[in-house]
Amino acid sequence: MKTPQVQPIFRKIHGGLKRILSWMCASDIHLMVTSVAFCILSLCLHWESSIFPLGGPHDSLRYIGMAETILKGEWLGEYSHMTLIRSPVYSSILAVNSLIGWRLHVFQQCIFLVSILLLTAALRSLHVERWKILIICFLCVFHPLTIYCTNFVVSEAVYVSFATAVMAGCFGILGTYKGSFIRYSFWVVILSVASALFWHIRPESVWILPFFAICFGYLLRFAKTTSGAIWFRVSAAVFAPLFAVLFFGHQLAALNEKHYGIRVTHELAEPNFISAFNWLTRVAPSSIRPHVPVSRDAVEAAYTVSEHFALLEPYLSQQKDGHGWTRFGCEWMGICHELAGGWAVWAIRDAAASIGVYTDAARASQFYGSVAREIRHACEEGKVKCTQNPTGNFLAPPMGLADIPRILMSSLKVLFMTVTLGDFALDPQELDRSNPIISERYEVITHDQKGQWPEYYGETAEIHADIYRIIQLAGGAIFLMMLTVVLFVRSKAHHLGSLFHFRQLVVCTSVFILSRMAILSYVDAMSYHIQVRYLIVLYPALMVLLGLALPSANDIIRIWRRRHGGA
Repeated sequence: MKTPQVQPIFRKIHGGLKRILSWMCASDIHLMVTSVAFCILSLCLHWESSIFPLGGPHDSLRYIGMAETILKGEWLGEYSHMTLIRSPVYSSILAVNSLIGWRLHVFQQCIFLVSILLLTAALRSLHVERWKILIICFLCVFHPLTIYCTNFVVSEAVYVSFATAVMAGCFGILGTYKGSFIRYSFWVVILSVASALFWHIRPESVWILPFFAICFGYLLRFAKTTSGAIWFRVSAAVFAPLFAVLFFGHQLAALNEKHYGIRVTHELAEPNFISAFNWLTRVAPSSIRPHVPVSRDAVEAAYTVSEHFALLEPYLSQQKDGHGWTRFGCEWMGICHELAGGWAVWAIRDAAASIGVYTDAARASQFYGSVAREIRHACEEGKVKCTQNPTGNFLAPPMGLADIPRILMSSLKVLFMTVTLGDFALDPQELDRSNPIISERYEVITHDQKGQWPEYYGETAEIHADIYRIIQLAGGAIFLMMLTVVLFVRSKAHHLGSLFHFRQLVVCTSVFILSRMAILSYVDAMSYHIQVRYLIVLYPALMVLLGLALPSANDIIRIWRRRHGGA
C-alpha cells in the first residue's frame, strides 16, 4: 500500500522539473547556456571512443597520405594517378588536427557541435520557440549517426558540419535581414565560409543548389516589401558566399597548378576527364544497363574508334569475372562481368596509369582529351552507335524512361533508410587495427588509436539507434499529421500548428532534405547501392522538421476548445 508521502514527492519532482525547464527557456542566454551544456554532455559521453583505422588505399588511407605530405610541406606529394583524385580540403583538416594534437574524433565532433550551436542561434533569430529549439538541439547533438560516424577518417565526418553551418547561415540571414547590421554580417560571414568549405570538400555538393535557390527566393520576396536600403544586404547575402566559393576554389586550383601544372581542384573536376567519361557512357546504347557506367560492349566499341583508349585494352581485359575492379561490384551488387558504379573510374584510371599516362598531370589531361575527341568524332560521323542522351557521367550510364520506376523504388529505399538508420555500425573485426604500419600512420595524424575497442560499443550503438528509430517514426507521424492540418484546414490553419507559422522555414528545410534524398536515390538506382553514411548530412535538418511539428500548448488548447465548442 502506497504511503501518503508518495504523492507529495512526485509533486516536488514535477515542480522541480518544471522550474528547471522554465529556467532553460527563460531567455536567449539561458537557451544558449543549455545548448552548450547539451554539447558538452554529448562530447563527454563520446570521449572514450577512438578512430577506427581503415586501410582502404583509395579512401581513408589516401586522406591520411595526403595529410602526411601536407605536413611535410610537399602539398599532395609526388605526382601519380592517386595525387589529385581526392579534394585536399579534408586532408588539410587532418593536418591541422595533427599539428594541434587533438584526438581526431573529438576534433571532428567539436566542429559538428559548433555547427549545431549556430543552427540553434539561427532558429532563434527566426523566432522559433525556445523549448522547441532545445528539443531540436538535444536530438541533433545526441543523434547516433552524427556521433558514431565521426569515428572514421571519411570526409562525411565534417561534411555534415559544413552542410549544417550552410543551413544555419541561410536561416540566420532570413532571420536578421531587417535587424542589426552586425548580426546580419555575422551570418553572411558564416554562410560564406561554410559554403566554401562545403562546396570543395566533396565533388557532389551541387545537390544543395535548390536549397540556396528557395532561401534566396524568400529573401528577395521579403526584400520587395521593405525599403530600398535592404537590397545592399540582399546583394551581400548572394555575392559574398559566391565569391568565397570561387576564391577558395581558385586558391586550391592555383596550388595544384603550381605543383603539378594543371589548374583543377581535383581530377574529378578536370574538364577532359569529365568529357571522356561523358562520351564513353554514350557508346553502344543497346548495351546500357543500370549500375554500369561503361558497359563491356561500349569498351570494345571504343577500342575500335579511339586509338588512345585502345591502349588500355591489356589492363581492362583483365577486369572481369569478379577479378580486379569487378570484384567489388560482384560482391556488393552481384554484377561480376562488368565494371559497376564508381569502380569503372578507378579501373580506367589504373589502366591509364599502367601505360605511363600519369607521368605528369598535363599528359593525363591530354590523354583523356584525346579519348573524348576521338569518340565524339566517331559518334558524329556514325562510325559507332551512340545515344544522344547526355545524362551519362563517370558514375552512371545515361538515364531513360525505363529507369524511372527503379529510381522511385530507390527513393522509397532511401526514405526507409533515413527513418530506420539502416545498419551503420561497423564490425571491429573487419577493421585494420591489427596492422601495425597502418595504426602507426593513423596515430601520427589522428592521435586517436587504442589497442582495444570498448566492449559495449556494438551493443550501445544499437540501443542508441533503436531509440532514434522510434523518435523518427513517431516524429514523422506527427509531422505528417500537422502537415495535413495545414494543407486541409487552410482558413483556420493559423490556430493549428507551428508548421503554418514557420512555413518558409519548413519549406527550406524540406527542400534541403529532399534534394539530398533525390541525388542519393539517383545514385542508388543508376550507379551503386548507397550506404547510410551518405545520409548523415540530412539529419540535423530532419530534427528541425520534427521539432517544428510539435504542437505548442496553446495549439492544443485551441484545438480542444474548437472541438468542444469553447470560446
